[in-house]
Amino acid sequence: MTKPDGEVSVLLTNLPDEPRFAAAAVIELYFRRWAVELQYRDEKTTLDIETFHSQTENGIRQELFAILVMAVIARTLAALMTDSDHNSKAEPQFKNAMITLAQEAERKRAANDR
Repeated sequence: MTKPDGEVSVLLTNLPDEPRFAAAAVIELYFRRWAVELQYRDEKTTLDIETFHSQTENGIRQELFAILVMAVIARTLAALMTDSDHNSKAEPQFKNAMITLAQEAERKRAANDR
C-alpha cells in the first residue's frame, strides 16, 4: 500500500473478517489514527503536557485546556501559512508556531500591564 506521502508501507492486522473490515477502510482508519498519534507526540514533547504546575484537579484541567486552545490556534495559523500551490514539501513546524504564539501572548500581556 502507498502512504499519502508516496512511501510504500505494509500494514498487518488481526481482523480476519474481510467483508466486515474492508482493507481500504482499515487503511483509512489507520492513517486517521496516525495523525492523532502525531499530534499527541507533538503536544507531549513540545508542550510537556505530562508536567503540571498546578497541584489541584481544577488547576490541572485549566492547564490542559489552555494547552489545547494554544495548540488549536498554532495549528490553525500553521495551516493558514501553508501554500498549497508551492512545490516544496516544507510545512510550518508546530513547535515554532507555538513559540511564536507564546511570544505574542507575552507581548500582549506586557503591553496590558503598562
